Amino acid sequence: MPEVPTLDKLGADFVPQIFYGYAVRAATPPKRIEQLRAAFKEAIEDQEIRAHMRRIDLTPGWIEPKIYEHTLRKVADDAERIREYLKK
Repeated sequence: MPEVPTLDKLGADFVPQIFYGYAVRAATPPKRIEQLRAAFKEAIEDQEIRAHMRRIDLTPGWIEPKIYEHTLRKVADDAERIREYLKK
């Protein structure tokens, strides 16, 4: 619905976003990590999987590991800011 303004356009203090990802233990062998990363990337780029994700209101996309880590840290920081905001 392009005519409906988004929360951020309306000046909302916080706009919720949800990210799904995976994590492995620090002791996981690098080769295994690369295999997992390749498999997940292949899956997320598969058109049938992308179509299914859209049908259940998910926005499929691959985020490089360092960028994803930065994103998760920002989400954690935002959560702390929201907690403080709600105390007011």
